[in-house]
Amino acid sequence: MMPSGAVYTAEHLKSQLPEPLLARAEAKATKENLPLTVYAENAGIYLTRSLIWRFCYATVLLIGLLNGISALPSGAMMMAAPDGSLLHMESFIPLFQSLPLADIFFKDLFWPGI
Repeated sequence: MMPSGAVYTAEHLKSQLPEPLLARAEAKATKENLPLTVYAENAGIYLTRSLIWRFCYATVLLIGLLNGISALPSGAMMMAAPDGSLLHMESFIPLFQSLPLADIFFKDLFWPGI
């Protein structure tokens, strides 16, 4: 990535930017009659932000997938044995019964398993 505030020649920018971003920067520069350096520098910053966004998106997606994959068998075991014996969660039932609406939803672990 190019440091902000640096002055580059058009040839240097053309050698540093990927072809699609360079073509977009050149098209905008000729359309608005401005130097290529303005758009090329912004294109480099956009490329970096785009890569960071993709990494963050992939990380959140991976965490969500792992959470969902682990929730399926855990929920099935909670519904199969609502007393918590399959997951050794017998000690959690008194904790759940202190929550609001516990007399409806948290008599056992069936409802949290859903």
